[in-house]
Amino acid sequence: MKKYLYILGLSFSVSLILTLLAEEPMQTDSYEYDIIGVNIAVGNGYKDDSGELTMAREPIYPLFLATMYKIFGHRYFPVQIVQIMFFLLTVILVYRIAEIIFDEHIALYSMVITAFFPTLINYPAYILSETISTFLLALFVYFCMKIYHTEKMIYYILAGAALGVLTLCKVIMMFFIFVLLIWMALICKAREVNINRKIINAGIMVLIYTAIIMPWMYRNYDIFGSFSLRQGSEGVFCLKVLKLDYDINDFKKQIVFTISENLGKKIYPDAIDNPRDYLLKEHDLVRYTVLPELRRKGYSAKEIENMMTTEIKKRPFKFIAISTLDLLRMTQFTYLPLLVYERNLIGKIINLPNGRLILSIARGVFRLLAYLLILLFLIGIAIKKRLWRKWLLLVFIICYINLLYSLVAGHGRYGVPLIPYYIIFSVPFILMIKEKRKGMINCQK
Repeated sequence: MKKYLYILGLSFSVSLILTLLAEEPMQTDSYEYDIIGVNIAVGNGYKDDSGELTMAREPIYPLFLATMYKIFGHRYFPVQIVQIMFFLLTVILVYRIAEIIFDEHIALYSMVITAFFPTLINYPAYILSETISTFLLALFVYFCMKIYHTEKMIYYILAGAALGVLTLCKVIMMFFIFVLLIWMALICKAREVNINRKIINAGIMVLIYTAIIMPWMYRNYDIFGSFSLRQGSEGVFCLKVLKLDYDINDFKKQIVFTISENLGKKIYPDAIDNPRDYLLKEHDLVRYTVLPELRRKGYSAKEIENMMTTEIKKRPFKFIAISTLDLLRMTQFTYLPLLVYERNLIGKIINLPNGRLILSIARGVFRLLAYLLILLFLIGIAIKKRLWRKWLLLVFIICYINLLYSLVAGHGRYGVPLIPYYIIFSVPFILMIKEKRKGMINCQK
């Protein structure tokens, strides 16, 4: 027990230090979450900065902020501390998940790597929903693993509830209920279970899930005439349509800038003044020019979405090609927020001798870490292929989230909740190398 407490205590300390180093906890998305949270806390309701009711964001994270602001006032440090605690709970859940799927040895290594993984340990410092959504996803996975091993109704109920809350935090998970049912059907074929009982339990799980998301859907329909969980899909489709005009050179530029902004600036010096802005130029064009112009012409969000969908249907293969670029961006999930968001820190590094090179190398190391994790994840699947029934859900989750985000708008941040599962699959290979190295040393003796 002591070693686990040491791991959690040290992880808390490191995360706290990184939080104290973070001078800019507010990022682009943070402000929308923040203003809604403030309005809820002071009793104004779920409203944006203009004082109007909104569905621009899913409700869970603004409600979390509102709760914190109600208790501690409009201060970010208490939010950051509680987010660190949610991160530590995620670490504990990773241990339990890995132990259920594999064994205690793999679970301990998975726990340690997760507890000190730079991206995960740094994210609680920012007013962003990733730390909460990572915890909720881990909680959902844990309940599903308990379903696999016990078939107890309580875990069906808890899994349905966890997926419902997770969906109200990340709308991308809305359709995962169907993937979950497919997983249940597959493991049902692979094991001897009471089919009738399983159908009843699964039905209860779906009802619980539906009961949690439906009030928010009804609220949005009642106010905005849309059953969507959040607003903004018209902007996503506008962005995709804008990119349908890419030629081969545009694809090359996007790939190079995705791999490295500095490399992109060197190869394409005239592309844009600030290399970090290159990948966001279409986003800004849609947000500040295309959508406002369409709205001035009187088009509703639904009408804009239908128009853009029609354009996409005309060029489906180009749409798929564009989506592969978003899938590539999803592989940026290991970047360190401190080296991306903290302008003061970045400025100090740049002012050092060869500072830009140092910063580029540091960022590159973390980016390569993502590809290493993906490689080890694939190797881990091969090593543990006989246990496929146990780990199949994790693979479904990884594939689902990457695929769905690539079809809408990929971003490295969206892949952060998947890091613990890449880690769990990586550990078997790490342990195999460790054992081989140990064997070689013993032979030399």
